[in-house]
Amino acid sequence: MIPIFQTWIEAIFPPLCAVCKERCETKLFCPLCWEQCAPPDPADKCPHCFAESEGMCKECKTNPRLSFSRAAVFEPSPPTFYLARKMPDLLPSFAVLQWIQLDWPLPDAVVPMRGAKGLALAFAEMIDRPFAPVLKDPEAVEEDQTLLLIDAHSGIEEADAAISLLAEAFPKKSFLLSLFPYGIRDS
Repeated sequence: MIPIFQTWIEAIFPPLCAVCKERCETKLFCPLCWEQCAPPDPADKCPHCFAESEGMCKECKTNPRLSFSRAAVFEPSPPTFYLARKMPDLLPSFAVLQWIQLDWPLPDAVVPMRGAKGLALAFAEMIDRPFAPVLKDPEAVEEDQTLLLIDAHSGIEEADAAISLLAEAFPKKSFLLSLFPYGIRDS
C-alpha cells in the first residue's frame, strides 16, 4: 500500500532539486548540483592562498596577503550557497573532507572566527581536537602550537585581524579554513 501511495505522491509532486528545480532521484539536489558541492582540489590551487595556480602563486612568493596558509571548503555556486544558508549542520562534514584533502597537520587547537562557533566546535569534535575560542584572549594560546582557524563568512580584513591576534601567541604553524574563498566578498 505504501509504495503505491509514494508513487502517486511523486507523480503529482515529483521530487525536484532544491536549486535548479530539475526532477531528481537523489535527496536535496540533482547529481549535477551535488557535483558543484565537491570541495575544490588543492592540487589546482596555490598552497598558501588557495588561488588558481600550479604551485605557489606569484603574489604569495613575493608578498602574501595573509601570513597563514588558507583554503576554502567550497567554490562559490548556487548549491554551495544553499548548503551554507539552509543546511549548516552539513558544513562541518564538508570542512573535514576538505581538511583531509589538504593534508594539513593535525591541529593542537581549532579556533573559531566570529560567527563560526558552531562550525568550528562540530569540526573540532569530528577530528577529536580541542576547541579553543581564544580570539578575545590570545594569551590563552600556548606557544609552539599548530592552530586551525575556522571561518564561516568573514572578510579578508577580519581574517587578517584574527591572524594578527593569534600571531602574538607565537604558534608553530597556523592554517585558515573558510567556507568560501575570500575574493568573492572582497572584490
